[in-house]
Amino acid sequence: MTIGLIGVIIAFVFYLWEMVTLYQASLFSGLAFFAVALLAGLSVAALYIFVIYGTIVGGGYFVVRAALQAQIEAGQQRRTQPRPVGYRAHYE
Repeated sequence: MTIGLIGVIIAFVFYLWEMVTLYQASLFSGLAFFAVALLAGLSVAALYIFVIYGTIVGGGYFVVRAALQAQIEAGQQRRTQPRPVGYRAHYE
């Protein structure tokens, strides 16, 4: 997914440059538009990657946290279980 997104960004840069040169704007206007549009495209791609990987990391954190909480609760239940009536420890 990330490799494909990098390829799309590279293609976006080339198509953007082609669009700017075909429009035949002045040098300053063309470079300013190119810079702003490039920054916008890179920002969207970076946000997309951040959201995807953030979701993965957040989900993993939630699963690990839930597993630790379940272990803690299971340990507390084992300690607090009452002994059966008539139970006597014997030693062999």
